[in-house]
Amino acid sequence: MKNKSFPKFLGVGFLTVLLFFGCDDNQDDIDKLKEQVDQLINQNKDVSSLEANLKNLDERIKSLTTSVGSLPTSDVVKDVVEGEAKKLQGTIDGLENQLKSGQGELTGLSDSIKKINEHLTALELKVNPPTADQVKDDATLKAFVTWAHSEIVALESLSEAAENGLLLRTEGSDFNSESTYLLVVENSGEVLVHGTARAAEGKNFKEIDDGKLFETIQEAGKKEGGDFFEYQHDGKTEKAYAIGYQTALTGGRETILVGGYRNELSDVSYDIPEISWDGKTSAADVKDEESLKKFVSETVEFLRDPTTLGTYSIGQLRNAFQQEGGHWKSGSVYIWLVSSENYNLFHGANRNLEHHPSNFNRVDETGQKFVEILVNGARDNVDEGKFLEYFYDNPNNENDGPEAKLGYTKSFRFPFTQANQPYIVLGSGIYTGDLKTSAKEVEDAEGSEKDEKLEAFVNWAKTEIQGIADLSEASENGLLLRGEDEKGEKKESDFNSGDTYLISIEKESGEVLIHGGEREAEGKKLEKEILDKIKNAAVEGGFVEYEQGDETKKAYAVEYTSVIGSKEILIGGYTNDLSDIDSTYNPEIIKDFEEISEGITAKDVNDEESLKKFVDATVKFLEGEALGKYSIGELRNAFRDDEKGTWKSGSVYIWLVSSENYNLFHGANSNLEHRPTNFKLQDDKTKRFFVKELVEEARKYGVHTLEYHYDNPANDDDGKEPKFGYTRSFRFPFLAPDQPDIVIGSGFYSGDN
Repeated sequence: MKNKSFPKFLGVGFLTVLLFFGCDDNQDDIDKLKEQVDQLINQNKDVSSLEANLKNLDERIKSLTTSVGSLPTSDVVKDVVEGEAKKLQGTIDGLENQLKSGQGELTGLSDSIKKINEHLTALELKVNPPTADQVKDDATLKAFVTWAHSEIVALESLSEAAENGLLLRTEGSDFNSESTYLLVVENSGEVLVHGTARAAEGKNFKEIDDGKLFETIQEAGKKEGGDFFEYQHDGKTEKAYAIGYQTALTGGRETILVGGYRNELSDVSYDIPEISWDGKTSAADVKDEESLKKFVSETVEFLRDPTTLGTYSIGQLRNAFQQEGGHWKSGSVYIWLVSSENYNLFHGANRNLEHHPSNFNRVDETGQKFVEILVNGARDNVDEGKFLEYFYDNPNNENDGPEAKLGYTKSFRFPFTQANQPYIVLGSGIYTGDLKTSAKEVEDAEGSEKDEKLEAFVNWAKTEIQGIADLSEASENGLLLRGEDEKGEKKESDFNSGDTYLISIEKESGEVLIHGGEREAEGKKLEKEILDKIKNAAVEGGFVEYEQGDETKKAYAVEYTSVIGSKEILIGGYTNDLSDIDSTYNPEIIKDFEEISEGITAKDVNDEESLKKFVDATVKFLEGEALGKYSIGELRNAFRDDEKGTWKSGSVYIWLVSSENYNLFHGANSNLEHRPTNFKLQDDKTKRFFVKELVEEARKYGVHTLEYHYDNPANDDDGKEPKFGYTRSFRFPFLAPDQPDIVIGSGFYSGDN
C-alpha cells in the first residue's frame, strides 16, 4: 500500500533541519516545534500500524472465508458467518481507501479497526470453536459454551444425549479439560450434568445464596445468545457463561448450559420431592414375581403420565429413584432405564453406569446374555413384558459370587419420544436369596412372628416355583416340596420341615397336586368351604383361618402360574391330610377317551396290536383337548383308577417320562414319580438296558417295541417274567421347541395272556 501522506513527511524533514541548525534562540518555540515533530512521528507510526492491521484483517477474512466454505451446506453457522464476513470485508475496504487518500482521523480509524478485530475474532471462533483445553479468556469461554450449546441442541435421541453426557463428564474430551467443564442445569435449579462431580448432580442451585445466584444464572441464560455472570469462588469474583435452550428430548423443558463455573456444590443437599405413591407397589413391597411385575408396571405408568414430567424435574425424579428407603429403592431392589438405542439412562444402584452403552454381550454363569434378553424381550412383548431368571452380583452381599436373581422388564415411550424410535425399557429385579425364608424358620418362630415368617416362606417358595423352566425341574422341585430324596426317604428341605410344608392345588378344580405332608392326599379335592376361602385369599395373597380338631389355625395362600401355564395355588400352614376325602374325577374323561380309542382300554390289552392301539389312543387324547378340559388331578386320578380299567388294569398301566428323563407319572407306583428315570435297569437274560432303550429309541424313531423280562407286581414270586413293551414320543403344547419329546409307555406280561 503506497503512502499518500507525503506532504506530512516533507514537513517533518523540514522542521528537523530547522531544529538542527537552530532558527531561534527562543526556547519556548523550540519546545513547541519538538512537540509537533513528536506528534507527527507518532502519527507516522500509527499510519504504519494501521496499514499492517488492515493487511492482517484482509488475510484473516480470506482464511475465514476458506474455512466457512468447507462447512456442510446444512451448517447453521455457515450462512451467518458468510454474511458477516462480507460486511466486514466491505468495512475494511472502506478503511483502506480512507487511509490511502489521507482522509479520516487516525484515532477514528484505529477504533474502527479495533471493533472489526473483535467482530472478526468472534466469527473465527464460531467457525473454529475452541475446545475446553483452548479456553483462555472471556472470548474463548463464550465461544466454547456457545459451540457446546449448538452441539447439544442438535442431539436427536436420548441415546445421543446419554453419549453426550458421558463426554461432558470425561476429562480430556473436547468438553472437559482440568478446570474448564460444563454444567447442564434445569430451569428448576437441579443440576442434570456436572462435568467433574457426579455427586453434584441432583443438587439445586437455589440453595446457594438464598437463590440469588440461580436468579443471576437464569437472567444470563435468557439473553439471546447467552451472557456472562459473576460468582464467588474461593474468596474471589469469577466469571462464567450461561446460555438457555429447549429440546424435544427433555419435553421442551427450559434448560441452561453453564461453562466456567467451578463449584462442586459439596455443601448443598439433594432435592427429593414428596411424591404420592398411595396404593402402589414400592421397592420394599417386592417379594415375589407378582409384586415385582406390579412395581415395574406402576413405575412405567407413572413415567408415561404427561403430568409427571410436568410436575417434577428430571433431577427430582432421579433423586427420588435413587433414594434408599424411598418408593423406588430398597436394598437390592431398584430400577434401571435403557434408551431406545440401548444406552443406560438411569441405574438405581450404580450411577457410574449411566450414559454408557448397555452391555448386551454380558453373560451370566449359565451363558445367558441376560441384559440383551431382558431388554429385547420387553420390546418384543410390549403388553406382558419379560421375566428372566439369571445370576448377577448382589451389591448388598460381600461375597464375590453371582447370585440367583429374578428380573422383569417392561417397554414404553415417554410422552415426547418419537414414534419411529424403539421403546425405552425399564427394569428391576430381586435376588431370590434375599427372599428366602425356609420352613425351618417358620417352625422355630412363635406368635405374630410365626405369621410373618409363614407369609415370607410361601412367597419365597412361589418365586422359586415360578422360576422352574421345564417339567424335569418341576419333578425335582416336587421331591423337595414333599421332603423326600430320590430314593423316597424322608429328607428335610427348605420347603419341608416338621409340620411346616406346602400344598399345591389347581385353582379351578381345587384338586391337590402336591401335598408336602401326605402323598395319599394328592389327587383329592378340598372341601368347598375351605376351598372358597383359600381361593379368595390367594388372589392378592393372604391368610385363611381354619379349624383342625379344637384348634383354630392359620394358613397362607397365593396364586401362581405353573411351568405348563396352568393357574395354581400354593398354601403353607394347612396341615389337614385329607384322609377322610375320596379321590374323584369327571366320568366324561372315560367317555371322551373311548370315543378316540374305539373301545380299546387297559383291560382290553392282550397282544401287541391292542397295546399299540391303547397307547396311541392315549397320546391322541393328551394331544387333543384333554389338558384344557380336565385338570391334572382329574387326569392323574383317572389314569390310576384300577376299578374301571380304562388306563390301569392289573399289570397294564401307562407311564410318562419328561424331556429331561424324569418320571412324570407312573400308574403302578406313585413313589417313582418326580425321580430320575432309572436308565440302569437291566434285563438279566438279554443284558439290555430296557428302560433306556424304550425311551431313547422312541425319541429317535417316534415309536419302539421291545421284549424284555421284569418283575410282575401282580405275581408274588420274585422271578422276572417276559414282558412286551411299547413306547411312543409326543409333545405337550407347552413344551419349548428346543426340548426333546415326552415319552409314553405301557406293556403287558406274556404270561398274563
